[in-house]
Amino acid sequence: MKNENPVIIPEKPANIDSAQLHLEQAQHRLERTENRRAYFRSRKDRERNHRLILRGVAIEHFFPETVELTEREFFELVEEWASFPPVSASLRQAMQRHNDQAAPLKEAV
Repeated sequence: MKNENPVIIPEKPANIDSAQLHLEQAQHRLERTENRRAYFRSRKDRERNHRLILRGVAIEHFFPETVELTEREFFELVEEWASFPPVSASLRQAMQRHNDQAAPLKEAV
């Protein structure tokens, strides 16, 4: 026997389409924001890597013998340099010069 009562499927309300569109737009905005954040983070990482490479080049330029050292030997050497009072004093002087030069720039802003 055939079912004489057909199933009536109600039409989808228009506000569901609108809500779906808003959801998709919000997801897209979130994705763009996350991509932007990742881009700026990777930019900071690239800048840091560049700075570290340049400083490593400077050490090898002035102390070419360091190329032969293992990583552990190199870090032990740098640790020894850091504990040597004239090196510490020289670093403090360099930082003071840097801060003195940077102070007028900060005041101008």
